[in-house]
Amino acid sequence: MHQACLDYLAPAQTRLRLGRQKIVLEDARLIGNVDWRLNGQSFDALSLTSQPLADLSLFAAAINQVNTITLDLDHLYLFNARYRLASFASLTGYLYLLDSEDRRASARDSATWGVRLAGQQAG
Repeated sequence: MHQACLDYLAPAQTRLRLGRQKIVLEDARLIGNVDWRLNGQSFDALSLTSQPLADLSLFAAAINQVNTITLDLDHLYLFNARYRLASFASLTGYLYLLDSEDRRASARDSATWGVRLAGQQAG
């Protein structure tokens, strides 16, 4: 089963989602559903999406398991905030934490964070 989830819609354009779901952040370079593959990727997660202001979008998720054919990943935490600077540009800050249950030194724990400026050039 690729997706099965429950949504709770709250005021201020806020959605709380629990279950197996697609998650695609920004251009899907770091976090995405890999839909171009025969077997896409989904996430067993609790996610929160909100747009408290017209130009501000917030996303957070606690992922219990990533359903993929190539890796065995669990306990992933995502935080993403995007602010539209103008009609042609947006600024996004993100923090993605992978906390493996494997306590060996070779475990794949990681923290990926950054800022992304995306937009279109006139002309």
